[in-house]
Amino acid sequence: LIEKGLISIEQNNKKKFVKLTSKGLDVYNRLEEINKLINVN
Repeated sequence: LIEKGLISIEQNNKKKFVKLTSKGLDVYNRLEEINKLINVN
């Protein structure tokens, strides 16, 4: 996922955390939409 540019690992106060990039968020939102369409039927 990091290589595809969907997530990034950032460091804050010596704690590492994973963050969705805007591209990753876009993909996530589309997956949510697809999920809703599937669950309607």
